[in-house]
Amino acid sequence: MNINVKWGDTLSGLAAKFGTSVQKLAKDNGITDPNQILAGANLKLGGDRAKANGAERFNSYRGEGASGAGGISPLPEGYKPPVSAEEIASKLGVPLENVQQYWPHIAKAMEDAGINEPEAMVAMLATVKVETGSFQPISEYASGHAYEGRSDLGNTEPGDGARFKGRGFIQLTGRANYREYGKKLGIDLESNPDLALDPAVSAKILVQYFQDRNIPEKAVAGDWQGVRRAVNGGLNGWNVFSDAVSDLSRLA
Repeated sequence: MNINVKWGDTLSGLAAKFGTSVQKLAKDNGITDPNQILAGANLKLGGDRAKANGAERFNSYRGEGASGAGGISPLPEGYKPPVSAEEIASKLGVPLENVQQYWPHIAKAMEDAGINEPEAMVAMLATVKVETGSFQPISEYASGHAYEGRSDLGNTEPGDGARFKGRGFIQLTGRANYREYGKKLGIDLESNPDLALDPAVSAKILVQYFQDRNIPEKAVAGDWQGVRRAVNGGLNGWNVFSDAVSDLSRLA
């Protein structure tokens, strides 16, 4: 399991949150000065205790969705995606370890949703590339202050801007969106927005978002600008996205 360090995080706070010690966290990640960790860094979290604690935290926030289906199931043991992580990492120029960790969750979420078109796979992978850069769910680097008081995002309570800033593969933003996608997935994202960074949850959000906006159909029709606009609202990052589509199309 990896921890994405956010602005204001401390090693002692992260250790307490994930049920491990400062010393072990520092040792496992080669940190010589526990007082200096950088926002945006990824720390390895190892050990049975940490894994158990992480699972307990995840399960404690599992809710009941509108359909009554509670939570998200883990990957089946030995699950293999239709395209290898090595091929994807090579085509996208992203860290192999990130693709190995996150791609199986995306592939399984697509499978569970009945999305099996090669073009839809290309659209999702290219979107993850342009939205994250490194093929991992990220927390928006900005503080979120710009979203404070944005009633159009459902940010009606003090602190909502920072609390519900962008997270995940596609930057889920705003209390209303966390509530909506939490209900759809059967998870209480509104109470624990950091769950949008969980590998399985972020993958489910990505796939649900694609379904909600008919993005797979746009990809199958070859409307790649439509795919980008459906995610971005415009064509920001178009060159990176279109290059990724071109490279990935050879895998489809």
